[in-house]
Parts: sequence; structure tokens; C-alpha cells
Amino acid sequence: MVGAERTLSERSLSIILALATSVEDEIAIYRRWKSSRTVDGVIVVDPRDDDERVNVLTSIGLPFVYTGQHCEGAASVSTSDHDAMVTIVDHLAEVGCHSLAYIHLSHNYQHVRDRGKALLRRAAHHGIDAFVAPSDGESEDAGAHATSSLLPHIPDAVVYDNEILTLGGYGVLSRHGYHIGQDVRVVSCEDSPICRVLPIPVTALHRSPADLGALAAEALLALLDGEGEHDMTSGPPKLTIRQSTM
Repeated sequence: MVGAERTLSERSLSIILALATSVEDEIAIYRRWKSSRTVDGVIVVDPRDDDERVNVLTSIGLPFVYTGQHCEGAASVSTSDHDAMVTIVDHLAEVGCHSLAYIHLSHNYQHVRDRGKALLRRAAHHGIDAFVAPSDGESEDAGAHATSSLLPHIPDAVVYDNEILTLGGYGVLSRHGYHIGQDVRVVSCEDSPICRVLPIPVTALHRSPADLGALAAEALLALLDGEGEHDMTSGPPKLTIRQSTM
């Protein structure tokens, strides 16, 4: 939320970060903040299906901005997951991939389903045999377990939802003798130093969290200023091509 903090500081406003272990915990925090008048508004992240957080925030009257996808009747900042997956599949088609797997996070996240649908449609456009494979969590071990389930028939490319799943899958592929970038291409939908420092650096989608945070803060300020709910879209992420898909 670096971008949000910078934008809010220009109005002499500060940002409070809270880590919640569950949706229920997060909702409890919102209720406490509202009753104690701790905050003027909140930025909601990680959109979900039938998101009860939206109903709760609306019912208690706490202004909010929904980030990650459009939210009907609320201020929101959406991201272009469709375009991002099209970019990945186009690149894999260019380097000669004929099959690929997408190892994703929980289907509870709307953006995960949007990514999967976009990947499958674009793969079909290129005549690539593609399938989705859910992980059983968000950890390195979850990425390793999901990748192990593909053995011994590893596709030409494996796309991971984030860099942590990528790290787990990378280890499994290497231990089973697959040469990353030659025997199998690897792509992460989220970039971080992890992708850059692996023995074979991993191609990844690079996003600007600062830009997303700044847009969310702008939408929240507009809401607090009585300008209504703004629906914004962040710029598309850029695919940083590294050795894992060369």
C-alpha cells in the first residue's frame, strides 16, 4: 500500500494496516473501527465470490473501496487479469508450447477464476492443450504438491498463480530432472525477487502495487469528499521475460 500511503499523506491522512487471519476476523476489525471511529474509510483487498465484507461494510456505513475487481454499487479499482493471461499464453505460443497447466489458488477468489477462464480461451485460440490444476493452499509446499500431481506427464509449460507456488513447483521439477526453460517453461503470475534469484530466473507478470494503491486511495478520497463511487481500472501488468521461457 505504498502508493496509497503516499497519496493519503498529501492530504495529511495516515493509513492503518491490519492483518486478519480470516474473513470473520477481518469483519470484526471493520466493526471495531466503525464503533470506535478509528478510520474514515477502508480499502478492501482480495475479492471473493458473494463477498460478505461488502454487505457488512455497507450495512454499518463504513466507506470502502474494493480493489481487484469491479464491485457493483461501490467504489472499486479493478485489474485486467484477462489481458494478463492473454499475454502469457501468447508468449508461450510464440516459444513453441503445445500444452500447459495453470496451478492456481483457491476458487474462492474471483480473479483466480477469471485468470483460468482467460487462459483456457486463449490457449484454445492457439490450439494449445491446457488445463487448470488447483493447489491445496498458498504455500511453497502447496505448489510442490500440485506440481507433483502432474508427474510423470509434465506439459510444455506450467503457469503458477504466484511466486510462492512457483518456488515449490520449481523445486519439484528440478529434483525430477526437468531443465527449466528447456524441458518445461515456467511462468509466475506475480513477480518478486524470488523469480529473479532462482538458478534459472522465472518469467513473471510485473505489476506496480504502488500504482494500484494510489488509485485505491484516490477513489477513497473521492468517496469521502462526496464525489460518489468511482470505478477505476489499473494499467495492465507487463510480462518480464526471463530464462525460464526462453
